Amino acid sequence: MAIAPEVIASRTPVGPPSQRRRRLAAAVPALALVLGGVVAAPAQALPAFPQVTFTVADEHGTPVAGVEVMVWQSSWAAGETPAPLVSELTDVTGAATFFGYGDAGQVGTEPWGPGSYLTPGDYAVAAVPAEEAAYEPTQVAFSMPPFTPASWSQDVAIELPPQFALPTDFGLTVDCSAWPPVASFYATPQPNPYWGADGLAYVGFVDLTVNGSPVLHGEWTGTTGLASVQPVPASLRSGDVLSLTIGFNDHQVTASATIGCTPPSNANSRYVSRVYTDLFHRSPDPAGLAYWAGALTAGTPRVAVANSITYSSEYRTGLITGSYEYFLLRSPDAGGLAYWLSMMRAGWTKSQMEAGFLASQEYYDLAGGTPADWVATLYWDVLDREPTDADVGYWVGRLMTGMPRSAVAFGFLLSTERLNTIVAGFYHDLLGRGIDVGGQAYWVRILQAGGRDEAIIGGIIASDEYYGRS
Repeated sequence: MAIAPEVIASRTPVGPPSQRRRRLAAAVPALALVLGGVVAAPAQALPAFPQVTFTVADEHGTPVAGVEVMVWQSSWAAGETPAPLVSELTDVTGAATFFGYGDAGQVGTEPWGPGSYLTPGDYAVAAVPAEEAAYEPTQVAFSMPPFTPASWSQDVAIELPPQFALPTDFGLTVDCSAWPPVASFYATPQPNPYWGADGLAYVGFVDLTVNGSPVLHGEWTGTTGLASVQPVPASLRSGDVLSLTIGFNDHQVTASATIGCTPPSNANSRYVSRVYTDLFHRSPDPAGLAYWAGALTAGTPRVAVANSITYSSEYRTGLITGSYEYFLLRSPDAGGLAYWLSMMRAGWTKSQMEAGFLASQEYYDLAGGTPADWVATLYWDVLDREPTDADVGYWVGRLMTGMPRSAVAFGFLLSTERLNTIVAGFYHDLLGRGIDVGGQAYWVRILQAGGRDEAIIGGIIASDEYYGRS
């Protein structure tokens, strides 16, 4: 299930410009290191060269291990692309030394050991700690003067920023006033630097499980000093164990909670409450709960109640709104929502509606405005995978020979590849388990023959298995 906008579901690393990820030491493996004040070189006399030694320590003056030290031609402002990289040392502990008298970036080959040569000029040295995903490199400017004598040396001290601070105010909450119970997790971000989202603070990487099974996995941002609260995206029952982990690199904090809520005494009331939670993501209003629970008690078949709920305007509004947000990246306008509701009441399926979105000029323009862009975006949005050049070429050819975009989109939406995922998702979300191969093939054939998503969902929530889970 999708996490709220504040939480980033993708694992795209954040950090300074891409040049930080360059590892020149792999191509230039022999750069001189001074570790603990001792040059790692053969025991013989060294020729006299001017040198610059960089010492790297934390805010308390303690040497830091595993640091990357880079030398650039001049400094740069935050967010800019740095000037050309002169040289780089990786896995530095405490200190590193660069030598002068040579071409910038040249690697020495003298028998006394390797060195990276600097010519007179202005430089900036940058250090990247192990927590590089959360920090701009600390840079310090220095200069090598013209006509530098061989005896010239300079020490440059670099103080790294404090270690990334994980939240201290975090945890899980459970609301037993609804059934099924509703849980949330929260955290207050520390004032850590963060790139990629103006005004937001990086909380950390969040993992959330229910009874050991993952339900959420992604990066999380919020506002420094303000608690960020997110719902637990799972249908819960009494006895479920929730576990929250917020981590950054090798550091993490954890919290757990056990659902101890008492379910309503009436089984039909529990069932109706669960249906509302699963389909509408809310608790039933008292009138609705009493009406549907009463109908079941009076002998109305569960499938009739289930279909009445899944064919309701409220449920279909949720389907339409979700399609707008996923394919067009916006909420529906009033006219569009009314139109699609009327079409679904008239017999249109969810796939027919979605084909209309995908074939629209609005979606075509969002995809890039060319047939190739549109086809490639269909693969990502409908099949969740990257197409091959042959895939794109085939469908572009069909478009060029007159096949309408609506027909292409409908073919994607009703493909076995896509519907296998859709049906498996129904079982996972509503029954908390995978689907058997035979059952999956059966429901896929129903959808491909014109069956409605609402009918399949109604069948699942009318089952004894679903009722028993309530």
